[in-house]
Amino acid sequence: MPRRKEEPSVSNVIPLFQKITATAKKNLNFRNRVMHGKFSELVEMSIMPGNELGEEVHKNGDEILFVVQGKCVVTMDGVSARANRHCAIFVQSGTRHNLRNIGRGELKLLCVCSPPFTAHTGTHREGELAADERMAYAWEQ
Repeated sequence: MPRRKEEPSVSNVIPLFQKITATAKKNLNFRNRVMHGKFSELVEMSIMPGNELGEEVHKNGDEILFVVQGKCVVTMDGVSARANRHCAIFVQSGTRHNLRNIGRGELKLLCVCSPPFTAHTGTHREGELAADERMAYAWEQ
């Protein structure tokens, strides 16, 4: 009987609904980079009840946010809508946007940024470090 050939192992393959959503739910950091490539990055985020992402505009990149857990209000260019688990939010380059947690628990997100938005270490806790990152990014605009 011929031996079955094993598939090559690829370290960048993540089973979306098994591993990455589980780690996103366990993430306690405001922002934690999971993967970083030349043209995009995958980030998991956790926003406490009543807190927000912070209004921002990315002039040179798009962002896709996937709600893994919780509910929020998304505001893009002054228009607001509710989003909850299993929603995807596409933020086109140049769109002023914010996201506020309106649930009782933490809001857990996965975010694909293209191109990568940060050159920093990739993990930021809620509050001062997150605010510092937003300020540093604002200067890059």
